[in-house]
Amino acid sequence: MDPIECLAKYHSALLDTCGKSDFADGTTLDKIHMLLKLTSQQLNSARVSTWRYNSKRTKIICHSLYEADQDQFSSGMALSIEDFPSYFEAMASNRVVVADNAREHPATHEFTDSYLKPLGIYSMLDAPVYSSLGQHGVLCVEDTKEGRQWGIDEIAFVTAIADKISLAVEHDAWLKASERIKVAQRTDALTDLENRIAFQDRIEECFGCMEQPSCTSTKALLVIGMDRFSAVNDELGYNKANDVLRTVAQKLEDLPIAEASFPARLSGDLFALWIPKLRHNLVQLIERIQGILNTTGNQIHGIPVDLSASIGAIEVTGVLKDADNLVRKAEIALMKAKEKGLGTYAIFDDAWLSDYKQKKNAECELLTALKEQQLIPFYQPIIDSQTGKVCGLEALVRWDHPTRGILSPYFFLPLATEMRIMPQLGELMFSQVFKDIAETPELQSLSWVSINISSEQLYSTTLVSTISNLLTKFQIPSGMIELEIVEELISHDTKLVSEQFESLGELGIRFSIDDFGTGYSSLARLKHLPVTKLKIDRSFVDGLPDDESDCCIASSIVGMAKGLNLDLVAEGVETPEQAQWLKQHECDFIQGYLYAKPMSLSQLIEFLS
Repeated sequence: MDPIECLAKYHSALLDTCGKSDFADGTTLDKIHMLLKLTSQQLNSARVSTWRYNSKRTKIICHSLYEADQDQFSSGMALSIEDFPSYFEAMASNRVVVADNAREHPATHEFTDSYLKPLGIYSMLDAPVYSSLGQHGVLCVEDTKEGRQWGIDEIAFVTAIADKISLAVEHDAWLKASERIKVAQRTDALTDLENRIAFQDRIEECFGCMEQPSCTSTKALLVIGMDRFSAVNDELGYNKANDVLRTVAQKLEDLPIAEASFPARLSGDLFALWIPKLRHNLVQLIERIQGILNTTGNQIHGIPVDLSASIGAIEVTGVLKDADNLVRKAEIALMKAKEKGLGTYAIFDDAWLSDYKQKKNAECELLTALKEQQLIPFYQPIIDSQTGKVCGLEALVRWDHPTRGILSPYFFLPLATEMRIMPQLGELMFSQVFKDIAETPELQSLSWVSINISSEQLYSTTLVSTISNLLTKFQIPSGMIELEIVEELISHDTKLVSEQFESLGELGIRFSIDDFGTGYSSLARLKHLPVTKLKIDRSFVDGLPDDESDCCIASSIVGMAKGLNLDLVAEGVETPEQAQWLKQHECDFIQGYLYAKPMSLSQLIEFLS
């Protein structure tokens, strides 16, 4: 038959095979088997096989072999580059190997004694099979008839079959990669538990059942937080702390309880448990799970680990709209549990949801306020007790809320602390106060402006550079800036605090101790810090001049300040009698509503004029 006619016949057979539903619906292996058998039948060849390289390309392993005389498939044989270097070199060139006499061909003669003669093979026709990563393997056609010569039509057909196998291999790799991605998207990489997305999908699958009148079972969702895990992380290190989380995950998977349960890791040390049919009392179940998860007295890597679980739970009956809302409610219950202490639990109360939404709205508003610079400094004048003149100012943060007006820090500072945005808030205040001083001559004529600093700022490694950069940017004398620090912060004689004081002192920044008399600072500590002022807490000013205890304490603080050569400021002065007593007892400065409330910059300029 003419080679062109033969090639047309081959390709027609190939199209017929690929068009069958068995081929289209079959697995990758099914498709390869059909192509191998087709090749054997069309070319009247004894053996047709596919081989795959190992990862290092030092071996090829028989993936599937079709033997015509037995009409069956097998696999498993392996050939090594050490034994057959010429063949591996030939295939590495990405060319078809046409070996009419395989026992003498340069690429295949090394097979003669160990492979060709024992199997009675005289000729071979091999074509490379590809994947997206390059050459994947080999399609090998072998004939046991001596003297066969491969025609151009047969070579083209084998090449087409190899291309079809390449497509099947690549499609299979794509399917497996897609499945791996799908699994990865729904599985927590550390613990192999379901992640939040998969967990919420699982819960939503139950919602359809819950809409049926016959579905009367009570369900439960538990969100579990591991107490003190951050301390465990610090003590054990990242890798060993991860082992702790894996241990928790394994315990949740192996819970010895009657209920079917489905665990998940939501984030960090936060786990969840979905119980689609609650058979026992929820509180008893929670307490049992807490006992199982408690690691007090246990050791991990030879180190004692003290870990307990706090649990927020919700019982579910009736129809629910979405899993996300259900998980959020259990998380709210967990927050309520943690407010009570470690190793506790709380079962969701509907009243908490309103509080939670209000808090989340407040958090969003506060972040917006920080971004849009709605947090602004108000200034309260500090008066010389002897002359009555304004000598300095205290900058106090206020929230210029777009709908609620000016808000006191009592409304938002606790939330800012909880949200851990105090450093950002502090930097914003520094920037705005420095800008106000630089642009306002009335402020430049005063002796100092004091700015409150939080513990988060004091312990920040960027504090010194932030203030140094602002001094340079706005060209403000460093001696005009005073940082107010609550007394409790200096009671901790840490190396970092000392270094911060020293570095800021070298810049020329001064310090005052706020709310003095309420903390635990020692006189020895004060002597070694660059502190220039003490501020008497308003609680000791309230009773002046009638309360003997307040008079005694205030007199002692005045004497102490004089002995340490420190200036003294009395806060919260609201009556002339208080001011007169302080003046008589030589308190240097007075601050309070008697003279002025905190005010905006424009109000301050008018006040000073």
